[in-house]
Amino acid sequence: MTCKDQPVADCPENAIRRDVSADVVWHDASATWPLLGGRRIGLMGDVHGDRNHIFRAANMFGRRGIRVIIQLGDFGMIWPRRNWPIDLNALDVFLGDQDQTLLFVDGNHEDHPLLETFPVSSTGIRWVGERIGHLPRGYRAVFSNGIRLAALGGANSIDRYRRLEGRDWWAQEQITLADLRVLGEEPVDVLLSHDVPLGVPSLDRHLASIRDFVPRQGIRYAERGRRMFHEGFVQVRPRLSLAGHYHWHVDETIEFETESESFATRVVVLDAQGASRGNCAILNLDDLSVEVIDVEGRPYLLDHLGVHR
Repeated sequence: MTCKDQPVADCPENAIRRDVSADVVWHDASATWPLLGGRRIGLMGDVHGDRNHIFRAANMFGRRGIRVIIQLGDFGMIWPRRNWPIDLNALDVFLGDQDQTLLFVDGNHEDHPLLETFPVSSTGIRWVGERIGHLPRGYRAVFSNGIRLAALGGANSIDRYRRLEGRDWWAQEQITLADLRVLGEEPVDVLLSHDVPLGVPSLDRHLASIRDFVPRQGIRYAERGRRMFHEGFVQVRPRLSLAGHYHWHVDETIEFETESESFATRVVVLDAQGASRGNCAILNLDDLSVEVIDVEGRPYLLDHLGVHR
């Protein structure tokens, strides 16, 4: 019997099972993720290469016994015209000292060609350090309790027309049809992303409030990217969607409809880095509950109207 014929959890070291019906690859998260601190995962929104913020967040998570951290795009630690290998190595050493692993999805503010020079391992993770790994678009994993997770990074920069290609903007930020094919259509419980699906009322209200301050071509470009992400979102119909990108915290449960069915998803969007902002969270894999906190571990709350307080 080969690994593909067995349950994911029964496959030997870093096992992979191919679901023939959907032609997607499932990785055994129990084997490839060092979940030694229980079934809780730390989450971070955009950090934009802010090493000090990442250190503070990782230290806070460490005090809570959390050993795996997922960063939801705009990691920004692999960036041109800076000493990124030194910074990345320093973070790698720090995480090793704390017995932690940091995994990230790509956002729009990454040097994508440079990131892609690192090979994807047999575990499906693109390791850029001993303790730092990138979850490529379409990555899927199954945990021992049956929770299924997928990643779909990427987003279109609303300020694309103020940036220079090859210096601080790369076309690879855009989600493509090829990415959606890799993602597949098998449903998941958790979708990790940088962008956010369409039809999230509190986010849409916020975006409408700043629309007059953004060039129209930037808005159109960003909206195209969000529509493309939404296609992938609908393909996998997650129970929980975790994202960043908008520098604005959102937490809403929304009923989405397709031509053939409807499904409910809790959409949690984390804020950007900074003191007293809802940039961090803790995901409990047993019940998919999410506790949003700031970098010091203090609760971060929204009122019933979605207003930050």
